[in-house]
Amino acid sequence: MLAALITVIIGTLFFHELLLGVIGALLVLGSTADFWQTTCYRLDAKVAQAKCGLSITEIEWNRVKRVILLGNSIRLSPLAETSRMETFRGVLLRAPRAEIQNLLAEIQKRCDKDVRILGS
Repeated sequence: MLAALITVIIGTLFFHELLLGVIGALLVLGSTADFWQTTCYRLDAKVAQAKCGLSITEIEWNRVKRVILLGNSIRLSPLAETSRMETFRGVLLRAPRAEIQNLLAEIQKRCDKDVRILGS
């Protein structure tokens, strides 16, 4: 929030236009929404979905090739092999450490039998 306020001030001072400062602040807030806005998760019979503000990421269970355990989160990846694009593909599900095993069991029920489950 402080960065957005600073963006408004700098944008207004440098460009002498309040609108440019506000646009910059909106860009900063939008790009950092994962950190300050609540993320809602939905697992149903067809898809796994993560929704944060206007951003919605989802993956159909039949497209999941790998399930990757990452501490207090699980990534559902459509990529069969590790790739540089991995962070931009799939759905990241965050949960308290105590709930990760329950979440993993739920995911295993919904995924195909040939899906690889990898720990970090």
